[in-house]
Amino acid sequence: MNRFRNFLPLVALLVGVAILTAPTQARAAFQISVFVDGTNQAVITNGTATNFSVNATVAGFNINISSLTNWTGTPTLASESNTTNTQITSTGTGSHTISIIVSENGWLEPASSPLVLSTSAGGSVGGPFGSTISATNQAFLDNSNTLATTNTPGGAPAPPAPANAIATTPAGGVGTNPLVYTPSPANQLVAGGTPFTLTEKFTFTSTNWQVGSTANVAGTVVASPVPAPAGLVLALSGVPALGIGAWIRRRRSV
Repeated sequence: MNRFRNFLPLVALLVGVAILTAPTQARAAFQISVFVDGTNQAVITNGTATNFSVNATVAGFNINISSLTNWTGTPTLASESNTTNTQITSTGTGSHTISIIVSENGWLEPASSPLVLSTSAGGSVGGPFGSTISATNQAFLDNSNTLATTNTPGGAPAPPAPANAIATTPAGGVGTNPLVYTPSPANQLVAGGTPFTLTEKFTFTSTNWQVGSTANVAGTVVASPVPAPAGLVLALSGVPALGIGAWIRRRRSV
């Protein structure tokens, strides 16, 4: 017992060193930025690390954005994803481009490289007759773990998925047309590494915004490991059996 007590100070010292030198768990931060004609509208992002939103009236537009992530803060997921719903209503007229940047850092999983960066989207446009709205969405993965707060996100991009639709309605009426993104999903192999930032950029452009023109889009960005080829999985599944067979043969030869 006395010998054990003599080691207590050493044990306490080692535990303290382990705690101090342990890697700090990455924490997520997030940012939703809205740009109208390239100008940052300085909107305020509200919410938690997994559910955040924006509700703002800026430069002739009412904009509502909500974003939901599967971020947990621990490396337990096979893939990381973020889904964003965007609703834009014009309160003015003219030619304008709206960019919405949704960015979250601190992603820990998956840690493999390369990763498949995938983005998909769909929605609708509506409003008075003759308002033509084109749109794109694009995903970015940044291994520097830096939030994207500018109109040009950093990191490796996936190909942009364009969408075009025309709001054609009867005179005096209001209707909607689908906003179809192609390809959706759009996939790209990018270098992996943790922690990293996931960012999705939505753009909406019209030379003829009308009062009451609307754009509604739901988009998802996903980072996931490259699937193993079926043949490789089958071959690896036989490795344990080969090991057992070799062990049996060695036992018999003894």
